[in-house]
Parts: sequence; structure tokens; C-alpha cells
Amino acid sequence: MVNFLIEELVLFVQSYYGMIMVTLFSIGVTYFASKAWKIASNQKDDIPGRLGIPLVGKRKRRI
Repeated sequence: MVNFLIEELVLFVQSYYGMIMVTLFSIGVTYFASKAWKIASNQKDDIPGRLGIPLVGKRKRRI
């Protein structure tokens, strides 16, 4: 019974090996890109505002 499950798993991985590798690679690239984006966007010399454009995306102060 256990051998059958292992054999089925091996056949599944062999059938979809390319797709599994592309998926894992895409997840890794997305993770590292988002991490680099966060590091780059936390610098203090950025343009004020959430969108990076002056006066756009910045909240108005209510008095």
C-alpha cells in the first residue's frame, strides 16, 4: 500500500516536473522582488506620498 502511494507520487512529479519547477521559481522570484521593493521603498529620500508622485496620494491635514 505504501509502495503504491510512493509510486503514484513519483509518477505525478515526473509528469509535472517542468510545471512544478516553474511554479517554485516564480514564487521565489516574487518573494525576493517584494522583499527588495520593501527595502527600497523604506528609504527616507523618497518623494513624499504613497505613489511616489509629489502631492498625489498624500493625505490632507484637517485642522
